[in-house]
Amino acid sequence: MAPAENPFISTLPSQPINTSIPFQQVERDFKRSGTGTNITRNEYCLLANLHSALIHSDTPPEVKAWLKKFGSQPRQRLSRLTGVGVNACGTAIQFVREGGVPRSLNTKPRGVKPKPVNKNLLTNIDNMVQEFNKAGNMSSTTNIRNELHNEFDIKLSRSTIRRHLKTLGYFWGKGVRRNIQHDAPQNI
Repeated sequence: MAPAENPFISTLPSQPINTSIPFQQVERDFKRSGTGTNITRNEYCLLANLHSALIHSDTPPEVKAWLKKFGSQPRQRLSRLTGVGVNACGTAIQFVREGGVPRSLNTKPRGVKPKPVNKNLLTNIDNMVQEFNKAGNMSSTTNIRNELHNEFDIKLSRSTIRRHLKTLGYFWGKGVRRNIQHDAPQNI
């Protein structure tokens, strides 16, 4: 690697490295905001390239000595230099060891997988809402819940009923106590 290509070797006259920056100040100024945010592939590439430049054989010994102030392990150093989490830096270093950042990262959605919805249940709920509207009654989640329990012996929570109503295209609105038929069945 030619000296001009290495980011730590300058073609300008050499200047002393400023090592007087306090450690806590560096960590506070470069801390990434937002805990638990996902790292994109582009950010992994940046971290991997920075790590490759830091461990390259052409890196001056002054830079390597300065880096030791940031920790004993490479992932600690990279984390404290960039403000990215230690685990994300460890993953980027692992990508460097394996030969590069993969084209696509496995970013499966976390959390509980949605349960399959019974189509008959959705049909029953839809019919109940339309019957409530035709009768001029208020179709609240409590009324739907009681009706499901009385007719079909199905016990559902109010939040589950709201989720099913949203699936059917209904929306929630503040109820007005009036006994009239609504213009559209979507207004509940």
